Amino acid sequence: DWILSDSGVTATVAQNGAVFLPFPTKEYTQSGFYENISAFAPLLFTLGLLYPIASTIRSIVLEKELRQKELMKMLSVTECDIGWSWFVSFYLFFAPSGLITAVFT
Repeated sequence: DWILSDSGVTATVAQNGAVFLPFPTKEYTQSGFYENISAFAPLLFTLGLLYPIASTIRSIVLEKELRQKELMKMLSVTECDIGWSWFVSFYLFFAPSGLITAVFT
């Protein structure tokens, strides 16, 4: 009943049965925020992904410079484990930015 009273509908639900009404919703109010930011949204999206991608490239180059993969292979770490470690670390790094992008777009 609180949904009906909150939306302003003057109907009640009977005790012994249900009354079929369209689901009450509040009227649509247009917000000007997305209209104002629409010209800058691609730029903000690009700048938001610039740091994670630059950091990913930096870590790959640093691994190749220090030859960490060969060191791990000498310590008998398999190629599969090295690949999974890269996948998990980058997934944890990109998941928050992807989630935020999905929520706000």
